[in-house]
Amino acid sequence: MKQLLSLAFLGLCTLSFADQHFSTDGGSSPLPDAFGDMYGSGIVGAFYNFGPDYWALGGSWNTGEFDFRIGINCDWTFNPSTDGAITSIDYDADYRQYHAFRAPNLILLQDGKTFYGSLPATSDQTSFWLHGSGNMVQDSFFELLPAVGSWDLNSHPNFGPGGSEIEFYVSLALYSTTNLGNGSEAFDYDNVNIHLNTVPEPASTAAIGLGLGVLAVRRRRKSQRPVNSL
Repeated sequence: MKQLLSLAFLGLCTLSFADQHFSTDGGSSPLPDAFGDMYGSGIVGAFYNFGPDYWALGGSWNTGEFDFRIGINCDWTFNPSTDGAITSIDYDADYRQYHAFRAPNLILLQDGKTFYGSLPATSDQTSFWLHGSGNMVQDSFFELLPAVGSWDLNSHPNFGPGGSEIEFYVSLALYSTTNLGNGSEAFDYDNVNIHLNTVPEPASTAAIGLGLGVLAVRRRRKSQRPVNSL
């Protein structure tokens, strides 16, 4: 479901989606509308639930190397090749961390690949609601998550006019290449807002230009009409 909120004079537009576009049915991962990939020998389980008015994500492990990711799916997708290139993304959310210095994460799925973007972690407060935001985030902010292990810092999603459809998730992601023993993680989300700053695809841009041209011609003709003198 796409919502056109504003159209600037130069043809730039902002498309937004928020809480109501994310899954609210609750349950355990994996679900059709949840993203849950767990790799390695030590994963015990992962969950996501819709609380009274927020999303709760979490999971646990017991030993070994692991790569743990889970996210809440948005029913809203965007295709740069048909909808227009993405210049940047503005993202903010309320969040509650249960371990210090966590941060709101955004996961993008494109061409069967998972790209991960994490806002800076700034607080050691736990069990309290905090607010995080990132403005004018570009494609280089998102890094490829391989099957197991660290991020691929040199691979990014394609926000340009040749890019394919993108799915959006708010997420929790962890990985370890060493044995950490028993552990768990949890993270809550609320009041999620994601704004795509885009350039319309060429047909829309042409239509905008044509419309502005017609208005200019009409205004010029009107200004050139002779004024009848009495």
